[in-house]
Amino acid sequence: NPHPFLPFRVWLLRPDAVLRRNVQFIADLVDTLARRYTIDPRRIYVNGFSNGGAMAFALSCRLSSHIAAVGTVSAAQDQPWGWCQDTTPVPLINFHGTDDLVPYRGGRSWASPYPFPSVEAWTTSWARRNHCGDRPAVDTVAADVIRQQYGPCPATVMLYTVHGGGHAWPGGVPLFPWLLGRTTSSIDATALMWDFFQAHPRPTP
Repeated sequence: NPHPFLPFRVWLLRPDAVLRRNVQFIADLVDTLARRYTIDPRRIYVNGFSNGGAMAFALSCRLSSHIAAVGTVSAAQDQPWGWCQDTTPVPLINFHGTDDLVPYRGGRSWASPYPFPSVEAWTTSWARRNHCGDRPAVDTVAADVIRQQYGPCPATVMLYTVHGGGHAWPGGVPLFPWLLGRTTSSIDATALMWDFFQAHPRPTP
């Protein structure tokens, strides 16, 4: 969908009728693929960068019966948590830089007309949905990266914070650093996300 502030197509989460159509499209796509191909219904994952991370959050709220786990990078999440009525635990691995144009500490950005929440507060809210404790274990995984892991709980929640990281995919090709900021090579978000997904199939009912 066209975005009122950006010159390219993105997932629209407002108004609610548009969001419902987007979620239904993805649900129908998953069902179509399941009919046509042999897939493991316990291993359907969603990941997204920036606005795609916000859409991944929306899917975790409305399609938790389908989704095994979620991965987000620089999630441009501006939906309030009160909007998410689905309380089913969904594992999350999240990556965000402290110098991201989606503000790490929350607030406004030119990227959205709506204020963003603090990344740590948003991740903690996800941990609460998953019935995790509010105080994560903190580990240094690289000179510029720390990992916060919430638990023990029914569905793991992790946040990788990249100190000085911009609106970028860790371990990926740097894109427009003059605009989006620094891309770290200290970790590989793709590999870490894949390992996380492999470790988190959807529980059998």
